Amino acid sequence: MEFGILGPLLVRDGDGTAVPIASPRLRSLLAALLLRSGHTVTGEALANLIWDGAPPPSFRTTMHSYVARLRRTLGPELGARIVTASPGYRIELEPGELDLSRFVALHADGLSAARAGDWTRAATVLAAATDLWRGPALADVGATALRDEEHRLEEMRLQVHELKLEAAFHLGHHAEIIDEARRLVAEHPTRENLWARLILTLYRSGRRAAALATYRQVREILKEELGVEPGAELNELHQRILAGDPGLAPAGGARTVPFQLPPDSGDLVGRESTLSTLAEKLDPRREPGPRTAVVSGPGGIGKTTVAVRLAHHLSHRFPDGVLFADMHGSGSSPSDPAETLAMFLKALGITDLALQQSFEERVSLFRTMTADRRLLIVLDNVRDASQIRPLLPSGGRCRTIVTSRNTLADLVGAHFVELGALPDAAARALLGAIAGADRMRDGDGSLDRLVAACGGFPLAVRIVGSRLAVRPDWSLGHLADRLSDRTRRLDELEVGDLSVRASLGLSHAQLAPEEAAAFRLLAIPHMSTIDKEIAARALDIPILEADRLLEALLDVHLLESQGPGSYGYHDLVRAFAHGLTHELDSPAERLAAITETVRLMTDRLARLVPQPWPGAVVPEIVQNGQAASAAFESVRQNLLSCVEQVEGCHTLPCTLLTELVGLLFRPLFMGGYFDDLLMCGRMLLAKARREGDLGGEALGRLTVGWVNVHRGELDEADPLLREAMRMAHGLNDPYIIAAAQTALGLSYGQRGDSAAAIECLEEAAQVFSEHGLPGQQAMAYNYLGKHLLGAGRVSEAVQRLKQGQELAVKIGDVDVAAMALYTLGAALQSTDPGQAVHYGEQALAIMQNRGRHSEAIALTHLGQALLAAGRADEGRARLKRAAEIFTDMGDLRRATESQHIADTP
Repeated sequence: MEFGILGPLLVRDGDGTAVPIASPRLRSLLAALLLRSGHTVTGEALANLIWDGAPPPSFRTTMHSYVARLRRTLGPELGARIVTASPGYRIELEPGELDLSRFVALHADGLSAARAGDWTRAATVLAAATDLWRGPALADVGATALRDEEHRLEEMRLQVHELKLEAAFHLGHHAEIIDEARRLVAEHPTRENLWARLILTLYRSGRRAAALATYRQVREILKEELGVEPGAELNELHQRILAGDPGLAPAGGARTVPFQLPPDSGDLVGRESTLSTLAEKLDPRREPGPRTAVVSGPGGIGKTTVAVRLAHHLSHRFPDGVLFADMHGSGSSPSDPAETLAMFLKALGITDLALQQSFEERVSLFRTMTADRRLLIVLDNVRDASQIRPLLPSGGRCRTIVTSRNTLADLVGAHFVELGALPDAAARALLGAIAGADRMRDGDGSLDRLVAACGGFPLAVRIVGSRLAVRPDWSLGHLADRLSDRTRRLDELEVGDLSVRASLGLSHAQLAPEEAAAFRLLAIPHMSTIDKEIAARALDIPILEADRLLEALLDVHLLESQGPGSYGYHDLVRAFAHGLTHELDSPAERLAAITETVRLMTDRLARLVPQPWPGAVVPEIVQNGQAASAAFESVRQNLLSCVEQVEGCHTLPCTLLTELVGLLFRPLFMGGYFDDLLMCGRMLLAKARREGDLGGEALGRLTVGWVNVHRGELDEADPLLREAMRMAHGLNDPYIIAAAQTALGLSYGQRGDSAAAIECLEEAAQVFSEHGLPGQQAMAYNYLGKHLLGAGRVSEAVQRLKQGQELAVKIGDVDVAAMALYTLGAALQSTDPGQAVHYGEQALAIMQNRGRHSEAIALTHLGQALLAAGRADEGRARLKRAAEIFTDMGDLRRATESQHIADTP
């Protein structure tokens, strides 16, 4: 348990949970008891405190009520600490539970150490005492009767701070004294002994002019606020400084306090959480804790900026100085640790004679010198752990910040942080800080395009901001247009000596030849995710070697982790790799990488579509369908990338694209990815026409036509479908013939020509049956049943639907089984609404794992079945949910239909 009055009133229970006390009078009551913990406080004294000296006549009864309320607020365990003891009340605490008692004990311990001349212990103990304060004592207790107590506690705090400054002074920690003394004189501007300590410390730090200026400052303050001149101590010190009194010099001369940090960048954004975590981890007062933090990430991600900001923030905690070295680890000539060590030793005051020792002797000397100091060391741009191990200090109060493009996982005991891309909001803020906030106003989306082009890379954002800053006549849209061409984006991301390409080139130059080749060639297929099987096929190497290369590229942050065993490129890194491969790799190597990747992805897709689970019942279909849908979704983007790659590569045959689109057709259609399917059809159609591939052209026309029918664009769909049928007859391709007939049947149905629709669908089902295509046959039966139902031929519709459902279950076709179920439900709504709901629920159980669009279709049918069964509220809820999903997916026709049914009384 914990109670605190050195700041806002604090109560924590045995679990460390804060117990809030909302009532001001209850806070005053508890504060009064805590100030006299272990002693009885009379009821009259408590009443005078709570009511500011004017308690009501019945205060004894009211006081009893307040104490009872306080006990209830604290809870059984804490409330029991308040005991009734004539003539009042007492709070009983265990040793160390009250922050004030700990503060008093530490003050006494520090004073004893100071009197004994043990200034190191005094400084440590007194620092622990001041750290107990969370703000002004009793900050949220408003009782005026406690003002004297507040002043007494503040005086105690100030005495501890003064003694702590004395300890730091004897230890030569001048930087620490200056920072804290400045803060204290700002809080207590008329306390002359604090000003004297600040002035003397400035003088002993070699800052004579600052010391004299500080004297003039305190003289003006004392004259203005008190109307007096400085006292004897300050005046004497002033005169001795003017005279250059050698007696003011510290014994043995001043110890060198280096401060080698480069200037802090004022525009760091988006790293607040990282900085906060690192500042806490590296606080020298935190024991135990890591002594080293490694900040890693790709070139241009902002590692040095974070490290320098962090070091500036922490520097006041390290009175013995801050050392900084650029280890040039990403360049061709990394720094020799022996030279860096010599530089550090010189900064710490070591003579040239000592530096003539051997490297091992220098390391030993450095460790000796850092054993009892509080130093902060920043080692920037490190190549590997071996480069910096000799430079790590030995002292437990020293801390080291390391930045590297490598993870440095072998730096045992370090705290590791990997920097990733900036969030969009932070990138916008950084861009505005560099280019000017007034340039960030736009209404055409150009700012979003700029941020997207930079991909969250701080270096890219800085370059874009700098270009805008020096081109005031450029609009955001103009620069966004220049960056829109991916093939030239890296050309645009250069200004002065800042260059994304050059920064990434340093990382590429460090790679072993096989790693560099893998980095370049794996970027060619444009896979959104890469695994070891893809890498092995693309590079024609064993799986284990592929795994090693991927992990090596991840370690140097040229690949990003997308989960265990899954890797990917940042867009800018991919663009860099893509540009390099055309310079360094042969056309045959590039073609092999694309071809083998596409063939692998095609093989994977073939394993997913169709999904044969013969004889499966509905629960099994649901389970297997969910697994297949998840598997397809995990590779969908890669498969679409393969389509783009094959279409754009003139050396890859159209037959490869035809096979890929043919396999993608159904999962994309059933998943509601109509834009993706349309893109695939159009790309196949374009490539087939260029290469004179009639089979590919027929499938391309069929694919585009199907999407047109689905969207109700019937005038565009019909010519494509008829031409696909004509070409398929010439090629003797029954699948395309029947699939085109099916789509035409659906087109006729949308036009209101049920007879033509039924005729087309009957013919399509017959063709599928004759050529052993049961899945397509079952789907045709389902569409046929739907149109028979619409024509009022219910018994025929049910017959066809049951045929389709039985066939789908027999072969385990997930999608058609569900379609047959909900269409059967529609057929039974008027005669057996309960069974219709049952079928609808089974269909939804399957379809909700087959993609959002399929789920929305099933929801629509279930909603209609529920309405027919008299369950109106449930039905309308399902229909409205379906409309929401359709709207999200851009299927406005179906969204309107579902919403209309829901709104119809």
